[in-house]
Amino acid sequence: MNADLNEYEQYLPAVQDLEREIKDLQVRYESLNTTLSQRYLWLSRLIDIGRILPSSKIYLTKFTPSGNALILDGESTAGNLGLAFRDVRQFILNLNTLPYLQDATVLSLERTVGGEELVFQITVGLK
Repeated sequence: MNADLNEYEQYLPAVQDLEREIKDLQVRYESLNTTLSQRYLWLSRLIDIGRILPSSKIYLTKFTPSGNALILDGESTAGNLGLAFRDVRQFILNLNTLPYLQDATVLSLERTVGGEELVFQITVGLK
């Protein structure tokens, strides 16, 4: 019995070291998993937002998370100013239909110097 006890005591520190390493790896795994989940969430939201753009003449140039809101900068390059306004309006309506977004509003909407394009900034709340 003493021989078994000595053998147990001999391997005990190695077993304890391995248990600590396992716990450290579990903490790292959880942290990495959380980071990947958050990045996937934003990527999937960006893809959804890209899919609801009303035409090929409207582009998003900047996407900025800000607390419980997103700020979207973009431009509409439709040759007709009326169509550009319509596209921006439709985009805002489309944003409000997404299940995780609400209260899309225009912060700014300006014609460019040449007058052929609209530059806009929209804020939208996260649900």
